[in-house]
Amino acid sequence: MESFRFDRLTAGTIFKIGFFALLGFFLPLFALAGVFAMLGSDVVQVNGRYVHGVSGLVAAIVMAFLFPVILAGAMTLGGLLARLFSGMLPALTLRGGAPR
Repeated sequence: MESFRFDRLTAGTIFKIGFFALLGFFLPLFALAGVFAMLGSDVVQVNGRYVHGVSGLVAAIVMAFLFPVILAGAMTLGGLLARLFSGMLPALTLRGGAPR
């Protein structure tokens, strides 16, 4: 059984974990919305106006990368705040893992 503390995680590590986890969720969802926008549906909105066609697909893909950046940045700030109070937080214990 392994344990780690917040003070051992760097800000870059927290950001990468959050970004790729969120990207795995948002990219397929927004790609599907972009395909619907290419077909003429009102699903992708930029500056208050719906976009269709290839521009709708491009806007959806850009949003699929922008949302995780913003949310992973918020996660990183939370991790840095947790690092400040790491003396008061218990160590996290990981169970399982890859076989040796």
